[in-house]
Amino acid sequence: MATAELDSILARYTDPATGSVQGATFVAVDSKGHTIYCSSSGSRTADRSQPLTPDTFTWIASQSKLATAVAAMQVVEKGLIGLDDDARDVLPTLRDLKVLVGFEGDDGTEGSAENVSFDAVAKGETGSTFGTGPAGIPIFEDVKGPITLRAAALRTFLTNPGGMSPLWTVPDRNLMPVGMSLAGTVNSQNVPGKRRRGSVNWGGLPNLASWIDREAGLAAMDPECLRLLTELEEAVYKLLDEKETT
Repeated sequence: MATAELDSILARYTDPATGSVQGATFVAVDSKGHTIYCSSSGSRTADRSQPLTPDTFTWIASQSKLATAVAAMQVVEKGLIGLDDDARDVLPTLRDLKVLVGFEGDDGTEGSAENVSFDAVAKGETGSTFGTGPAGIPIFEDVKGPITLRAAALRTFLTNPGGMSPLWTVPDRNLMPVGMSLAGTVNSQNVPGKRRRGSVNWGGLPNLASWIDREAGLAAMDPECLRLLTELEEAVYKLLDEKETT
C-alpha cells in the first residue's frame, strides 16, 4: 500500500497540469543495501518531451557529501585512519591544498594560515565560494594545521532537533561558503512517523528549499518542495513499518 502511496505522491507533484515540480526521483535503500523503493515521475526536459527515469544523469551537487561522510566514518571504524589523524597522510591530493588569506591590494584578510584544519576547509574558508570574489590577485598560503575527519564530518553546532538549520555565513562577507561540513545536520530526537534519532540530513541544493538574505532582512522557503519531501518521507516510513511487521 505504501508503495502505491509513493507512486501517487510523485505523480501528483509532477502532473503537467496541476503539479508544481518538473520531475522527481525518489530512492530509498535500507542498511543492507536492499532497495525499498525506486521510481521517477515527470520529465527531464522543459517541453516534457523526455521522461525522467531513475538512470537519468543529473547534477546531485552537495548530496554527495552525505555519502562521503558515511564512507569516511566506515574507514574510521575499520581502523584505517583516526578521526584526529591528518588526512593528508593518506590523501596526497590534499598536501597541495592552500588557504585564501586575502587579495593583492586588499587591506583585510579572509582568515589565518595558522592552525587551519579541515574545519576551515569544510566551512568554505579556503576561497572555494559561490559568486565572484573581490578584484585583485588572490593570495594563498599553505595549510599549516591538521586536516582531520573529526572537524570535517562531526560538527556539533549542526545538531538540530527537527531538521535543517540555517546556512552558516561569515559576517561582513558577501560570499556564501560552498558547504558547512561533509555530514550535515543530525537529529537529536525521534520525529514521530519520520526520521529517527541520529539521522543525518543534507540537501543537494539548499536554495531549492530555502534562502536567507541577511543584508535585506528577508528569508523564504519553497513550500511545495518541502511538502513533497515531507510526504515522501512519511510514506517511505510507512512502507518500512509494513515490511518490518510482515
